[in-house]
Amino acid sequence: MKLLKSGKCLIIDNKLNYLQGSEWLGMNKKYLVLCWAMVLAFVVMCSSTVMANSNERTVQINPLNGYKIDANAPAVFESLTPDQVEIVQQDGRTVELNLHGEGDGYLAIHYRSGYEFIYHFIIKKEADDASKQRADDIARQVLDLVNEERCKAGVTPLRFSAELQSAAAIRAEELTRKYSHTRPDGTKFSTVLPDGKYTLGENIACGSSTAARVVELWMNSPGHRANILRSDYSELGVGYMYNENSGQRHYWVQLFRHPMPVRH
Repeated sequence: MKLLKSGKCLIIDNKLNYLQGSEWLGMNKKYLVLCWAMVLAFVVMCSSTVMANSNERTVQINPLNGYKIDANAPAVFESLTPDQVEIVQQDGRTVELNLHGEGDGYLAIHYRSGYEFIYHFIIKKEADDASKQRADDIARQVLDLVNEERCKAGVTPLRFSAELQSAAAIRAEELTRKYSHTRPDGTKFSTVLPDGKYTLGENIACGSSTAARVVELWMNSPGHRANILRSDYSELGVGYMYNENSGQRHYWVQLFRHPMPVRH
């Protein structure tokens, strides 16, 4: 085969084919467009496959209030199952949720770019619910976990106090009625104990159903962590109350104390 190009003519196998230059260019453009269309279709197909596998996250969790998600970019959040996933507030990037009941809950994140992401919550109560355990056993578990953290930090372990234990039990019951460091009668939490020469601190929490989980939450909170690791505290009492008719059901109290030296 001989191919010669001369002016606006093309000679193939010694046969003259009159193709105008614009016609020849047009044929090549058609082939290029077809090739690019095939490449684009392949890329879209691959992208769709990746999206199908990566645009959903499954989370197994207990019923919980105050669950927060950061979308890491401007987005709008939509609950697809409002009975299970309640949106408390959103600010265009983050959202705070209350997760209720048991079963499957779904949250959609709509990004401005058009991309969508789905959170699939499998909400289930823990089998080892703290409500099934004796309060004194729970208190001992919390004490042990707290002392483990204090040992890691090089701080002297706390002693168990029966007096603080009784006071913490009162405070735990009060939290089911008013979740605050202020008591239902309007007085400070410290009035749960008789006046004395001591330093007193309080940690409270709700929603967590195990001792391990509540200590973990306290340790991840700077203020609560400071109480747990405070070196001048020497005693601890722990209160726990379960109330199935309240929103959070599980209520926890830690009371810390360090008696002041008696001056003569």
